[in-house]
Amino acid sequence: MVQPRAMRFFLGLLVGTALGAAGAYAWLERPWLSEPGPALADAGAQADQPARKQRKRRGRRGRGNRGGEAGETGGDPVPVLSEADRRLVWKGDQVALPPRQVDFGAGTDGRPLSGDEINRVLRAQSGAIQGCIAEARGDAELEARIVLEMLVDGTGAVGARRIQAPAYLFAHGLYPCARQAAGRLRFPATGAPTVVTAPYNLH
Repeated sequence: MVQPRAMRFFLGLLVGTALGAAGAYAWLERPWLSEPGPALADAGAQADQPARKQRKRRGRRGRGNRGGEAGETGGDPVPVLSEADRRLVWKGDQVALPPRQVDFGAGTDGRPLSGDEINRVLRAQSGAIQGCIAEARGDAELEARIVLEMLVDGTGAVGARRIQAPAYLFAHGLYPCARQAAGRLRFPATGAPTVVTAPYNLH
């Protein structure tokens, strides 16, 4: 028969062994520390997805590609010009000073326009003519020197006028546009007619 004291000894030994094993498991495994699961990683990837979708590629804008190809935005192809298109031709009125009439009873206050007077007018009022040139060229790759000749009378108004330009520009509406714009130029009144030559460089 087991004595009570021996029974208490064995029970204490079993309880101590169980507590020791539980403490060792808790120290080695540490179940209260959890690692992030796959669901957390997926949620982060989904949160970043809308921001990526908002980035859109922008197409190039411009006058088009060389060689007659349309640009990425679907614009018209660049025209391919021939030698006939680039050939310089004159179109318009005959520009020349009228015959000079000598009146011995009149004064001699009339004079032609000076270079400074001509340049001031052209710098201030040539915007419409330049717009006509740009509109006629469009997307064409064209460089030329356009010449506008005008007969300015003694009151400063423009009369006869003619234009030298590539045939391509005339085929695309340069002449009526530039002729009308040149007719609106106003020069100082000098009392005598002047032939004015205005060059425009197209780059």
